[in-house]
Amino acid sequence: AEAAAAQAAPTTVLDPGCRLSYLTDVEGNFEYFLAFVELSEALSLMSTDGADGAVDLELAEGWVFVFGGGAVDKGGAVGGSIRVARSLVALKHKYPQRVCLLVGNRDITKMRISSELTAAQLADERLDRAVGPDWVPEGRRVSPLAFLKALCAADELGGGGGGGGRRTGR
Repeated sequence: AEAAAAQAAPTTVLDPGCRLSYLTDVEGNFEYFLAFVELSEALSLMSTDGADGAVDLELAEGWVFVFGGGAVDKGGAVGGSIRVARSLVALKHKYPQRVCLLVGNRDITKMRISSELTAAQLADERLDRAVGPDWVPEGRRVSPLAFLKALCAADELGGGGGGGGRRTGR
């Protein structure tokens, strides 16, 4: 069954003369993303008028673009995780054979939190009873519910918690 799945998977064979552009760890910093595009030989900014916040990019002929993950996180001065992600997905749709998007650890974490906060996960105060992560010293561990409440409080106080802040203690 695994061999059949491998045969069915789409494969892109690159022209030996193609050039590769690689970007990673934008972390939602839209200004950094645009600065990369401005310096890039492979990408050109065509428009910033996307209704969904995405920018329209053009990939030069003879180039392949690989995004190595790390599209979303706290962001820069204006944030931008959604704009970065939408711009990358739009580029993939525009050039499906020449754009490869990889997903990083924070990208996966942001995607999975919505499924973890379903009504079933919140039932019986499960988030309050769960122990904190094992890499945090036992005396500093808090439940997921306490952690989320602290993030919300930081946002309300203008601390910009928003879930993107990095915690130490590992």
